[in-house]
Amino acid sequence: MISIIVPLYNERENVLHYPEDFFPVVEDLSRRTGEQFMYIFVDDGSKDDTVAQLKIIAQNQPYITILEHKINRGMGNAIKTGLAACSTELVVTMDSDLTFRPEDIGKLIEKYRETDADCISQ
Repeated sequence: MISIIVPLYNERENVLHYPEDFFPVVEDLSRRTGEQFMYIFVDDGSKDDTVAQLKIIAQNQPYITILEHKINRGMGNAIKTGLAACSTELVVTMDSDLTFRPEDIGKLIEKYRETDADCISQ
């Protein structure tokens, strides 16, 4: 299993697109590779309804964990919180606005398998 950590802060508008732009891409990758993915969303003290929207989405998706910081502690701390919640060997971090495209996750995993490097970045 591979963990995907997504730190969030006031990302309601982006989260609303995950059922079309994020989850189907990862599900397709899972079907093609046989890998399973778990999602760890870390809300970093959002003032909007990011968490509420994630909880609605989570009802239709397996393997989702939602963690919350009550106050904004910064992206680095959100990633640390996500890493602490991981129990998988491989971890992918994504920006909440999908600047790093979900389509590229497969390339990262492939390069990891080829090189056995400790860290792969694109």
